[in-house]
This record gives sequence, C-alpha cells and structure tokens, in this order.
Amino acid sequence: MGWLQVSRKDEEIRRLAAECRAKMEFTEDGRMKIGKLARDLGLKVIRNESLEDSPELQLKDTENGKFHYDGKQGFVIYDETRTTEQKEFTLAHEIGHYMLRHWETRDTLNWIIECIEMLKFINTEREADLFAEYLLGRCSPYVLESVEVKK
Repeated sequence: MGWLQVSRKDEEIRRLAAECRAKMEFTEDGRMKIGKLARDLGLKVIRNESLEDSPELQLKDTENGKFHYDGKQGFVIYDETRTTEQKEFTLAHEIGHYMLRHWETRDTLNWIIECIEMLKFINTEREADLFAEYLLGRCSPYVLESVEVKK
C-alpha cells in the first residue's frame, strides 16, 4: 500500500494494540465493542451530531473522526452516519492516538512550525492506522499469531 515508514517501532504499536485486544469485549454476534473499550480506557466517546454547541470540535466533511485532549480528558469524536466498519476503524484509530500518547506533543510551541506539524501529522496518522489494524485484526495473519484474543 505504499505506507510511510513510522518512527515508532512496529513491535511497540503491536504490543499496545495487543494489550487493548486482551481487554476487548464482544457482542453476542462476535463484533468488538470498540466504544466500550474507549470508555474503559477513560476516553469520552462523542457522536459528531451531538456537538452543535461546540463547533470547534465538530468534524470536517472529510473527517470520519478525531481525537481531542483538553488537558484533562481525552475525547473521541466520530461520525455516526458512517458504516459500521468505518466507525469501528475510526474508533480504533482514535484510541491509537490516545494509546500512542500523540496528545502529549500538541502544546509544544504550537507544534513549532506548520511544516513540522504536517510531518508529525502524517506520521502520527500512520501510527494510529497501524494500531487500528492490529486492534481490529485486519492486518497480516503473522501479526495475530502472537495475540491471544478471548471472547
């Protein structure tokens, strides 16, 4: 798929995703309860449609979701109108931003410069995508061989 090289070691991302998978609960039909996992991790999960009073947090038309940290609380905002698979991936991706602690660099001199912000954005998005792939088990089979999932 022509992915960019991530700065964080793949095995660290895999380990963090495996830790989350070990905590995962499932519905009776076998679907992962991604939203519950986010709440269990201390994140507040918010439907974009409920943010009418907070336009600064609302998603852009091109966004499926976003992670926001206000200095005290982490928020996962998602678009309820997307397909189930898109919502699952979006929530897993945003949990990835939290687990990979991408929020810690948000206040550092406004990411220093816009150019550096874009480079970090590309890398952090790739890391969160990789985390979501591992968490949802949608990556190469060798990755899941070492991850024991209990239903």
